[in-house]
Amino acid sequence: MTCADRTLVDAHFAGTIAPREERRMRAHLDGCDTCRARYRKRQILGQIDPQALVAEERVARGLGLRRPRVSKLPLVAAALAFAALLFFVVRPAPKDDGFTARGSVTGTTAPSTPASTSTIAVYRANADSGAVVLASGPIGAGDELAFSYDNASDKAYLMIFGVDDGGRVYWFYPAWTSETDNPMSIAIEPGKRKELPDAVRHPIMGERLTIHGLFLDTPQTVRDVEAALRDRRLDALPGAVDHVTMFEVGR
Repeated sequence: MTCADRTLVDAHFAGTIAPREERRMRAHLDGCDTCRARYRKRQILGQIDPQALVAEERVARGLGLRRPRVSKLPLVAAALAFAALLFFVVRPAPKDDGFTARGSVTGTTAPSTPASTSTIAVYRANADSGAVVLASGPIGAGDELAFSYDNASDKAYLMIFGVDDGGRVYWFYPAWTSETDNPMSIAIEPGKRKELPDAVRHPIMGERLTIHGLFLDTPQTVRDVEAALRDRRLDALPGAVDHVTMFEVGR
């Protein structure tokens, strides 16, 4: 089975796609298994083809940005491949919920994370400069964020969300776009670095953001996790491995 819009995928990987067509491609990929499979195939081929555009250059061209002024990124930077701009529900949490983030500020992970456990990596795309980089320092309140995961502990499900210093909760995976919904955790694969498809922009209101990569043995809903967060019982969820990264948020 073929799809007429497969040419958009090819143009994306050739670096010739216009921003309007890039947006059309992102929307189309959500509902077309054929084009998603073609995208994945081109992505894999690009990792072994020395002539292929690196991920940050493809993303910058698709967004209509000038070429990033950064050195060539490792292959894991393909986490920004779809660069979809999404808007999600931001959940205000009570200020007295007792949540205390682990780790330290400015893009560092929780110090007790063992090398053999599951982790996430956070990438940022700056709309002003076009730079697509691993987020290792302060992030901008309007930056698009994308993610990859390393499932060393072979968990079955993943949820990624942020909590700012005002207690507001920002959902990245799963997407939460309607207050009446209750989305489930996403299924993930075992093994080393896997990218997640979308780059997400939230209007971050706080001065610090703690991003959780919550790996699980059984599926949970966003409301289940927020209740556990309020009760400081994330570790009570079945098989929970919570990889935490903290960032300063610039304006």
